[in-house]
Amino acid sequence: SSGGRAQFGYMLAAYSGADEYVPDHVDKDKLLERMCEAMNGPGGGKEGDNKPRRPVATPLMIETANHNLSEGEGDGAKFVAAVAEQLDAVSVA
Repeated sequence: SSGGRAQFGYMLAAYSGADEYVPDHVDKDKLLERMCEAMNGPGGGKEGDNKPRRPVATPLMIETANHNLSEGEGDGAKFVAAVAEQLDAVSVA
C-alpha cells in the first residue's frame, strides 16, 4: 500500500562535498543522510515479492566535487560509476 503517496522507482541521491553553492557551516553528510531518510520513508525502502527491503534513495557523497563535477580529478567518473552500479541493481531487482 502506498499510503496515499505516489510510488516511484529507485534513485541515486548524489551530493557534492565541495559544492560552492552550499555554505561551509552546512553539515553536508548529515544533509544527505536526512534527504535519503525522507525519501526512503518509514521502514527505509520498498518491499518486493519476498525480497529484502531496498532503499528508494541511495546516498552518494563525492567529497571533492564541486556543484557540477567540473573541478575534482575523477569526480565525474565516480558519479558515472555509481549511476552504472545503480542501474545494474535496478535491472536485477
